[in-house]
Amino acid sequence: MSSRPTVVAQDLVKKFDWLTAVDGVSFEVNEGEVFGLLGPNGAGKTTTIRMICTLIAPTSGRATVLGSDATSDPIGVKESIGLLPETPSVYESLTAEQNLDFFCEMYRVPREKRRSIIDDLLSTFGLEERRDSKVQTYSKGMRQKLSLARTLVHDPPIIFLDEPTSGLDPESAKMVRDRISYMSKKSGKTIFLSTHNLVEAESLCSRVAIIKAGKIIMIGSPGELATGKGTTYMVRLEGNTEEISRKVADLEYVLKVENVDGGIKIDLKSRSHGPDLVETIIGQGGRVTEFVKETRTLEDIYLEAVR
Repeated sequence: MSSRPTVVAQDLVKKFDWLTAVDGVSFEVNEGEVFGLLGPNGAGKTTTIRMICTLIAPTSGRATVLGSDATSDPIGVKESIGLLPETPSVYESLTAEQNLDFFCEMYRVPREKRRSIIDDLLSTFGLEERRDSKVQTYSKGMRQKLSLARTLVHDPPIIFLDEPTSGLDPESAKMVRDRISYMSKKSGKTIFLSTHNLVEAESLCSRVAIIKAGKIIMIGSPGELATGKGTTYMVRLEGNTEEISRKVADLEYVLKVENVDGGIKIDLKSRSHGPDLVETIIGQGGRVTEFVKETRTLEDIYLEAVR
């Protein structure tokens, strides 16, 4: 049984004077998945998140969260989500414990539950020993962890994370990634992740959307996007490499040919054309010594898309 969509964007547009920051964005995020929104700086990622999370109104289009409309029912949306914005959003003059207690109050968390929730979050994010220190004494990484902790005080079913590991050391970043994975797989939460860390996105996200100049240009699982872009083989051979490259480049099912040190890098429309390629190379007098399918990473796909 397929999961129900929990976040739906329909033709979202946001204009600022002469600038169209988001231009007809549409997608659905399913219950329990980690959905990544990727794109270069200024592509419209944060603006899209801010519209869905009711922080700014769309110029046109519609966004819903668990059926609540972001424009007509902002309270319904806010009750269902946790948001970690681009920059840490905690009060520097308060301690970590006071910050979390304040946000518990804001989200109407029952008073009898607050102590255990705060203790658990401080422990989870390694802030227990500094619970009574004012946030103004915290490092950037500690503030980021506290910001993520306060996002979770009301146990929201849907969590929006805008660059959640920005500024964190490798150990803390891994802890945050592990927490994201746990919340999705073990707690069934829907995670909407915006990040520039493509390795992080590939390891966490079941699906990603790539946005460029305010438009979604690709959407799907990393595997689906890689398949849609063909298959790459590294071929090492003995023979007239340059002549064979020219012949191979003329084949209908070949997308790209690149001579590299010791061989030829060949992009095919489909993996099924691999045997045909070998047969052609042999027919041109080449002796194949190595024929290896290259793994396309999300980074490869992303860089090709945004170029």
